[in-house]
Amino acid sequence: GARTAVRLSGVSRRLTYATLKVDGSHKPRTFTLWISDDRERMPLRVVARTEYGDIEIVATSYSVPVTASR
Repeated sequence: GARTAVRLSGVSRRLTYATLKVDGSHKPRTFTLWISDDRERMPLRVVARTEYGDIEIVATSYSVPVTASR
């Protein structure tokens, strides 16, 4: 259903193993995360661009665990 959401966007960069400096031979990878703008802060959607391809994850349903206290 329709929910208000907060969008978070970021960039990650590969580091070299030995010196932990940015590895310029690889492009930066971007990602965006949408979480619900309510007290549950449910992850609703994630989009990530990687060197292997694009990844998209979308929440299609959610049920509260029985053991959760509200």
